[in-house]
Amino acid sequence: MPRGIFLTEFQKGQAIAYRNDGKTIREIAGILKIGKSAISEFLKNPDAHGKRKKTGRPRKLTPKEQRNLLRQFKKRGAIIPTAQRESGLTHITRQTAFNYVQRSKQFQFKKRKHHPKWTKKHIADRQARGKKYMSWTTEWTSVIFSDEKRFNLDGPDGFQYYWHFLKQKEQYYSTRQRGGGSLMVWLAVGFGGRSSLVFIKGRQNHKDYIQQLETELLPYGSDWGGENWIYQQDGASIHTAQGVKKWFDDNNVQVLPWPAKSPDLNTVENVWAMLVERVYGQGRQYENVKELHESLDSVWNAFCQKDIQNLYDSMPNRVFELIQAGGKKTSY
Repeated sequence: MPRGIFLTEFQKGQAIAYRNDGKTIREIAGILKIGKSAISEFLKNPDAHGKRKKTGRPRKLTPKEQRNLLRQFKKRGAIIPTAQRESGLTHITRQTAFNYVQRSKQFQFKKRKHHPKWTKKHIADRQARGKKYMSWTTEWTSVIFSDEKRFNLDGPDGFQYYWHFLKQKEQYYSTRQRGGGSLMVWLAVGFGGRSSLVFIKGRQNHKDYIQQLETELLPYGSDWGGENWIYQQDGASIHTAQGVKKWFDDNNVQVLPWPAKSPDLNTVENVWAMLVERVYGQGRQYENVKELHESLDSVWNAFCQKDIQNLYDSMPNRVFELIQAGGKKTSY
């Protein structure tokens, strides 16, 4: 009988019946016209006949243990050692656990998204601002958005990765504002143009900020946002100092009332994301600040203004989504 071909259920019944009648294996093989080895193998262990043995090394985890491991990741996107510990699988290596998670195709290793820590007051204020601006469409093109960001040699602030279960919502984390870092950069963008990158040295006070606005914003405001341009800034203490407010009044700069801790409504946050992708693409790191400075300038000089204008087109949708979310986080 050829290798890999097994007795049919009818042949099995015949072989057992002939064997019970006292016939030899040779005689049974002759009657059924099947090889002696196949008859012998079947009669030795009828239950195992026809069941192929699995080749290769046995799996490290049982199906139940695999489900338990994946369950830990579904709960909170745990790091591998934590998931192993919580599921009682410390007998396997980190690489083995990684292989099981990756092979499941239910997870994706990705950066944890950020949103600030909100109080009820923050949420209520965000919702109120959303309702105030809900009728705005082309009015957004008169707004000049601004923001600051820290860039490090090894990557931008806030890089956190985790195993994301593809059937669940993406995870977020909360941080507090902190100074320091390799390079602190200020930026302003408008529908009609944008500022250069301003690299802030040391700790900035309100007088430094005013000087920055005088040289990097005031001469270009009407070019970027039109004759009745409006300036947007966050609520950092130097931005809201009395001296800064007086400067705005003296120079007839209209400031857009802005809800605290609302980066998802600021188009500059999306610009930062595009900069980060291009400056740190393929895991690039930098040896010194000068090298990082040059890379940022190079990427920004080649930046397409159309990409910024597309972000302005998204503003009505952002406001609508904010209202729909009751003042809580949006997808932006």
